[in-house]
Parts: sequence; structure tokens; C-alpha cells
Amino acid sequence: MAPAAVGPHFGDAGSGDAGSGDMRSGAGFAEAHLDPADPADPADLVGRVLRLAAALPSKGPDAGDLTPIAELVGRALGALSVTIDIAAEGDQPPLTHRWIPAATAPADAHADDDADDDADPDDAAGTAAADAVPGACPARRPDEISRPIHHQGHRLGVLTVVPADDDPEHAAAVGRVAGVLGVVIAVAIAGRDLRATRTRVRQALGQEADLRFRAASLLESERHELERDLHDGAQLHLVSLQLAAALLDHQLDTGSSPGDAARPGAGGVDRGAVRRSVADLGARLRRTRRLLADTAAGVMPAPLRTSGLGHALDLVLRETAGVTLEISPDVQARRYPPAVEEAVYFTCLEAVSNTRKHAAGSPVVVTVRDTYHGLWFSITDTGPGLGRVSTSELGYLRSRLGSVGGTMRVGRGVGGVGTEIIGTVPI
Repeated sequence: MAPAAVGPHFGDAGSGDAGSGDMRSGAGFAEAHLDPADPADPADLVGRVLRLAAALPSKGPDAGDLTPIAELVGRALGALSVTIDIAAEGDQPPLTHRWIPAATAPADAHADDDADDDADPDDAAGTAAADAVPGACPARRPDEISRPIHHQGHRLGVLTVVPADDDPEHAAAVGRVAGVLGVVIAVAIAGRDLRATRTRVRQALGQEADLRFRAASLLESERHELERDLHDGAQLHLVSLQLAAALLDHQLDTGSSPGDAARPGAGGVDRGAVRRSVADLGARLRRTRRLLADTAAGVMPAPLRTSGLGHALDLVLRETAGVTLEISPDVQARRYPPAVEEAVYFTCLEAVSNTRKHAAGSPVVVTVRDTYHGLWFSITDTGPGLGRVSTSELGYLRSRLGSVGGTMRVGRGVGGVGTEIIGTVPI
């Protein structure tokens, strides 16, 4: 008859689940390490416990469950129940892994008699003791055998066996098993802590990615504001430039400026006025250029906004002499987050611009693909290489990609010729 396996898993610490419905991790593991010829013989029990501990799963829902070990000990000793109590440690609550034979489970577990009458005998394993929860400790029986479990001088828990008879060998066997359970429990605790750490790391990475994309979205919103500033502010500057240029043209054509006719003796070209007009025009040009430079980097081009990364790059680079664009069909067919498309778009254009500046005349190949790593792209040339590429230029590109979680690597091209810039943005 299947035993009742009771006890929360280390992997589910604090969940409060009272039983285990999957007996493959309990009876299956324990029966595999019992001697079919004499399952009650406690000889070599320590060896079988260690072999079973080595076979227990380290991943999945059954990771850290010591109920199979309690079952193995109970079956070998013919015990009425076996309990492995794990002491609380840090922020982890105490845990109890308890096994009782199915025939005695209802009595030990204080199960409802009416419920037992209606239960299927094959489901007896499901009638696990209801008090087997984290930290649960049944009332002590006078005939039970309890032995502390230590590891490297630290008390990790207690092994308690309720024997079915008063065989004196049982006490010695329980002591030997408790002596080796220290390392088993230490490994289980380490596995539990590792799984908890991995969970925290995954959560932290998820939060970091969320914050990064929130920041990128906020940056995109600010760039749209800059786009409006460019439309309103730069347009005003351009109109002003147009008026200043018209004024200078009038002075050169007529030899006077508006208002000179009202002054007696006005006539001829006023060189001082012309110089002042030229200086004013130059100042206006410098202000407009500075305004455009400050805002243009934050503006998302209309093709990128409406048609996506592939179409926008093709529109810009297809007529650029010496530049070959290779975009995979899957990139052409899908849209990426706006912040990602914008970062990759401007990084490619800036990299091509740097290549044209430092490797003038050499062929340039821009490749964009969708891979299992994310959105991948490269810019390669056959020019003189990295010697003339400044750190600030590379830092700007890395900073732009980093705003959406991307990375960039710069190195020599194929065969050590030219420069190759490779970037990846996880999607």
C-alpha cells in the first residue's frame, strides 16, 4: 500500500502545502533503494540513505523534498512514522518532512473519519497529515527516538522516529542516519538558497529591463517635445534668417538700407551698414546651426515612425554611394519598440558617417538581422581600421544603444582589414 508522504519542499518554502500528491518522488525513490529481499533489515541503511540523497531531484517542484529519505528510514525500520524537522534559518521558516504508513495516516493526521470512508483506497497517499506544515511539530510520544542533526558544528534539525517495537538496534540506526543527514540537509539548504537567489536575480533583471524601457519611453517623449521645439523655434530662426538675407540683398542692390531715404544726403553703399548686416546674418546662422545640432539628434524621422526600421534605413542609405544595405526579411516584416528602432537607426547612421569620415572611399556594408539574441546589426568597411576612430565617437554610440539595453563591439573586419562595428539589442 502506498505510504503517505508529508512535508513541504525546500523549493516551496513557506507555501504551507501539507502533502505531496506525486508519489514518484516519495515511494518511487525510496522503494528503489530498499532491499526487496529484506526491506526491514536496517543494515547498510546509512549507505542507502546517501545513495537516495544523491538521486533526489535538484530542480523542479520536488527539489529539496526530504520525504523520500524519511520514507526509506521508516520502511527499513518498520516505523510508525519518521519526521525530519529542519530548523529556521535566516528569513526561511522551519520545515517538517514527515512520512507515515498509509494504514496509520488517518489516525496520526487526525483525519476526518467520514472523509476516509468515502476515499478511494488507491488514493490513501493523499491522506497526508494535515499538521505537516512549515514548522509543524506533532506532540512528542514517549517511545519515539529523536536525534539531533548537525553539520560543521551547527544544529540543522532533528530526526524523529516512532518505532513499531522496542528493538534496541533502532536507536543506534537512527543515530547513524542522523549523523549523515547533516550534509544532506546542508546541500538541500544550499540548493534552496541558490534557487531563491536565482529567483531574486530574475526579478531584479526584470525590474531593470522594465525601468530601462520606461526610461527609454520617457526619453522618446522628451525627444518628441524637442521635435516640436525644432518646428517652432527653428522655423522662427529660419524666417529671421530669410529677412536678414533679404535686407542684405536690398543694401547691395540699392546702395542703401531701408530708412536711408529719409536721411538727407543718403546715397552710395554704406560699407559699415553692410558689414553690420553680414555680421548679424552670420550670428543668426550660428544660432540656427546650434539649435539644429542640439535638437536634430532627438527627432524621430517620419519614415522610421510610420514604416519601421528596415524601410527608414533603406530610404536613407539606398542612394548613398559606396554603401550596401542588407536587411533580412524578418526585420522588414516586423516592428520593434520605438525606442529600440530609433536607437539602432541613429547608431547605424552615425557609424556610417564615421566610416565615411575615417575611411573615405572604402565600401561600407550595413547588415541588420533578427536573431535569437535580439536585433543584431553590423557596419563594416575596408578602410584603415580603428586608428582614427575617436573614443568619444564610440562612447556616443555605446551610450545610445545602452539606453535600450543594447551592447556594441568594435574590432577589425574580416581578415584583419578595416573596421567592424557589431551591436545587439535584446528583444
